[in-house]
Amino acid sequence: MVSRTLHLFILLLILVTQDVAAHSPAKNISEIHKICSKSPAQCLTEVNLTLLTTKEQSRIWYDLMQYKIESLFLLQNINELNAVTKPWINIDDLPVPFKVSIYIYYAKSLAFDNDINEKAIKAESKKYINKAEQQLDLMHNAYPDPMLLIQLANIKMYVGEYQQAYQTLQSLAVKYQRRQDPAFKLDLYGHLAHLADRLKYKQQAIDYWLESIVWAKRYDNDQQIATVYFNLAQSQISNYDFDAAKQNYIKAIHYSTLANDGAKKAQAQYFLAKQLYNQGLKIDAKAIVEAVDLSSLSLAENKRLLELKAVIDQ
Repeated sequence: MVSRTLHLFILLLILVTQDVAAHSPAKNISEIHKICSKSPAQCLTEVNLTLLTTKEQSRIWYDLMQYKIESLFLLQNINELNAVTKPWINIDDLPVPFKVSIYIYYAKSLAFDNDINEKAIKAESKKYINKAEQQLDLMHNAYPDPMLLIQLANIKMYVGEYQQAYQTLQSLAVKYQRRQDPAFKLDLYGHLAHLADRLKYKQQAIDYWLESIVWAKRYDNDQQIATVYFNLAQSQISNYDFDAAKQNYIKAIHYSTLANDGAKKAQAQYFLAKQLYNQGLKIDAKAIVEAVDLSSLSLAENKRLLELKAVIDQ
């Protein structure tokens, strides 16, 4: 979810000693943090602008790049994410939080790297996920923080260690049940929901997504609200609660429109159209499909959408 890497970076930024920026950025870092906590699309715009007047590899530059990487991932600009992270993967002399993010997001972008085959992708991905886990273990031992445990759980989920990650986060949910930090709770319950989905705990996944919606709205981030509604709908589909899923796809479309998140909007439209078609509502499904902005989808998603459109048009 939105907060895990940004909070990790902010937490440890004071430990990083780098040169300051040569010029004052267009907005100071606290202003940019406020923007990035609300809208990844606006964040990306502001960060790219500010990077133009910021000394490369200064403390502020690393901070801005951290926001950029997170925003690219949240907006599912995976090709650009790969292009931004790849040049840094073998450079060891980097601030540790930045290095961790580079490892994680490079690994997550590898599926879209056309230069390596599927077998190599798995090996390369595991290599950098393991590197990230090693760094996070060291960081947590030196500076214990529950956000680091969520980040570690995210890595374990990525490499398939679902049960261990699930148990860790359930313990955190009990320990920090009184904590009223929307970003922390959104991240915690969102990861618990993802893990419950992976473990086929269908009702628990739905319950955790419903809890996540509460915290996403308190966090006041339309992009994250859209993402949680979309994920809730996906869980409801797997639990055969089709009518509820349709309503939540519609909410995901609404909030992703507010957030200017074209990728999430197009994905929600595709799955809504698919569900409408499965329920025999071909006219409604056709209207949704024709409204999708194909440029917001990946090649694979475009193919799926066109296949659905062909079936609907029969």
